[in-house]
Amino acid sequence: MGDDILLPLLTELMDECRVNHFPQGNDLRATLFKNLVGMAHGLGKKQFKRHYLELITELLFATLEVEHGLHSSNFRTDDARDGNQLAVHAAEQCCEELSELVGGMIFRGRLYDGQQEVYDSVLIKRRRDRQSLGPVGDMGSVMGRDAHTGGLGGPPRPTTRVG
Repeated sequence: MGDDILLPLLTELMDECRVNHFPQGNDLRATLFKNLVGMAHGLGKKQFKRHYLELITELLFATLEVEHGLHSSNFRTDDARDGNQLAVHAAEQCCEELSELVGGMIFRGRLYDGQQEVYDSVLIKRRRDRQSLGPVGDMGSVMGRDAHTGGLGGPPRPTTRVG
């Protein structure tokens, strides 16, 4: 599909996601942010940077600004106040993954000053969150429970082997 078809469709999708007057607006934005990175990979790094990155950043950072204490855009979202953190989390993850795709310095260079502050804040928060979780895949201790014994101590769970 060419840019002459895809660009107007994505522009319309971004416009629809700016709508705040219906309860599922946050879910719509969360779904979009979860899928943008896959779309960017499908388009290719060069084409995505050239035609689509700027289109996406306004909505992405408008969603993040509320959570990270800045309100510089005209778009207003109630994600943080409504308790719906799904859109904010999806936007943070999208921001980090898009910057990895196009390159962190290139991504940051395409942002306005207020967006750069939010971007830096997002990266710091995500790095801190990863450090507090420990190594990925280490299920030895999950929420104070020992995965090998099945609880807060006690006898080990029996294991069955399929052979």
